[in-house]
Amino acid sequence: DERGHPSAAMQSDGDFVIAWRDERGPGTSLLARQFTAAGTPAGGPTLITTYNPPSYSPVGADVATDDDGSFLASWRLDDRVFARHFDPSGNPRGGVMNIGAANRAFPLAANVAMDPKGRYAAVVWARNDAPAGAPPSEMDSNVYARLLHDPKWNGRQSAAASRVSLRKAYL
Repeated sequence: DERGHPSAAMQSDGDFVIAWRDERGPGTSLLARQFTAAGTPAGGPTLITTYNPPSYSPVGADVATDDDGSFLASWRLDDRVFARHFDPSGNPRGGVMNIGAANRAFPLAANVAMDPKGRYAAVVWARNDAPAGAPPSEMDSNVYARLLHDPKWNGRQSAAASRVSLRKAYL
């Protein structure tokens, strides 16, 4: 039984939302909860997603919020990155979005950021693009990003993902 891997995002008025991983049930859930600037809960927990065995458990939950209280959560499951958008009351806006490929050999959670008006968000993640079984000297770690844009989103996302190679940029 474990709760962990928390993430938090704050609005300009001080209200905030937290997200975390909860393994207290038969599966693993990612949850979020909104709070006022005074630290008072603004409603109960919101279920982001749940996975039951034998599926892999979701890795982390990152969260971003805009100034009206809408929020976006992102996470990694197996070799994919996902996100889901919620309105200020914690109700889903559309379904789970399949953002892009990750890689089990490079198990980092996805991170997310959103502009204050909620018009744009970016989900970023890292993965190792080296061939299976490649020695450490041939590892090719890369960072990927996907820009999401739509005033209401409704599960839609932009089609393009941009790639930045850490290997070329920093080594």
